[in-house]
Amino acid sequence: MWGTGRKASLSQTVMTEGFICYALEFDDGVSLGGHWGSASIPTAFACTETMGGDGKLFLTSIVSAYEVGTRISRRFSSYLLKHNVHFPCAMGSFAAAAAAAKAFGLGAAETAMGLANGCLSPIGPYGTAVSGEAIKNMYSGWPNLVGLQMMEFARLGIGGDIDAMETNNGLAAVLRGTPLSAEEKEQSLRDLGEHFMVMESYCKPFPCCRWLHAPLMLLKRIIADNPGKAIRSMTVRGPKFLRLYDTKGDFTKKVKAQYSIPFTLAAMQKCGKLGIDEFEMPNRTREDIRKVADTVEIVEDERKERDFPGHFSVELEVAFADGTRESRDGGLPWSPENPPAKQELMDKFCGLVHPILTQEETDAWCDLYEEGVEKEGNFAKMLRLLGKDKR
Repeated sequence: MWGTGRKASLSQTVMTEGFICYALEFDDGVSLGGHWGSASIPTAFACTETMGGDGKLFLTSIVSAYEVGTRISRRFSSYLLKHNVHFPCAMGSFAAAAAAAKAFGLGAAETAMGLANGCLSPIGPYGTAVSGEAIKNMYSGWPNLVGLQMMEFARLGIGGDIDAMETNNGLAAVLRGTPLSAEEKEQSLRDLGEHFMVMESYCKPFPCCRWLHAPLMLLKRIIADNPGKAIRSMTVRGPKFLRLYDTKGDFTKKVKAQYSIPFTLAAMQKCGKLGIDEFEMPNRTREDIRKVADTVEIVEDERKERDFPGHFSVELEVAFADGTRESRDGGLPWSPENPPAKQELMDKFCGLVHPILTQEETDAWCDLYEEGVEKEGNFAKMLRLLGKDKR
């Protein structure tokens, strides 16, 4: 169990670490795929450790998770999104299952049998995800557990229908109303082994839901270009989906704040930055932040709605107290088209761990990152670094 110095069962470990990874909201993701970092890397790591594997096996398991999770999820995510299903939760078990299959060394038949056990996949309504309840963090913990179990069953010879996606009363019919067509199956497998889904992943600069990052980055740039100017109000124009995040009022619950466009924009404006500390008390109950949040308006933009979910962008208009206005348009920062530099990721890591790691330990992690996890002996180094009690 990372940072505790204690051991637990494989299932308890992947579930708990998936929960913790998602709770921090510094996860990565693949657009219209899912949050495979929190939903599958705990499984990839723990299964690699259990099998006595090395860094190469660990990384290969991660790549497998992103491949399978994304290629399956994209067949359903648009439909699930329209029906208020949190598709990263609903699809995450496929990614975790693929990670487990690779780490366990399963062959094609066993892997297919295990993936067919996707009939056990969770659902995860968006209502729970945005309500502020702590169980939302299990939206990555549970897929790790279910995905692991899907492959554990396969190792025992227990599997689902291999045509579970195609059959008239199978998983695809349930998740979106129609079975997969032959053309869709071909699309899912296109460029397999040549174009890797992990290369389409994005990273989060801020510890909140990814859909909030576009307006946040736009606001950060506007503030930087207008030093000292007081803001009167802000308007976010984007696809209809953004209304899910138009939450105001009481932000006592941390998760609610992390899923609120008004709160995050207000906190960015009043605090000048948006890191972990800005989501802690007393910031969530500050009156000045609440008042700014009340001035944030979210408006549906017809063009951006037509483009979504294939393309996501928002426009942020800031009205200043002096009567001037400034508008900017943009999509997700740190995206595949604009990936973060190595140093940016290291700076983000150092900013996160400074309360719990010594400088020596931080340097050891940075050295390992620079060398590469695949270097011989580095997976064992990770085990030693993660095994230290940091409570």
